[in-house]
Amino acid sequence: MRRVATAAFMLAAMALGPVVLGPLAPALAQVAPLPPAPPPPPAPTPTPTTTDTTPANPGTGRAVTPLGWYVMGGMFCAAAMPIAGTIILGREMTAAEV
Repeated sequence: MRRVATAAFMLAAMALGPVVLGPLAPALAQVAPLPPAPPPPPAPTPTPTTTDTTPANPGTGRAVTPLGWYVMGGMFCAAAMPIAGTIILGREMTAAEV
């Protein structure tokens, strides 16, 4: 009886396998063609030679980028939250609470 059940199960798996697993296989018809090659870069423009080495607009560059502010803010939060938790709880926080 056990062999008959195993054979029936295997037959059903082989018969329903393409129906069940077929949609999960990659569809080659959905692969898009390669995009066209990018256009060539523009020709470089000649720059005039000057002896002045000072920047044209001093002070217009950003000292800290937005990503830098994001990283600094995350570091501040990581350092300040255990301190705030200690003040709120009124006791020293345990390692699991930090």
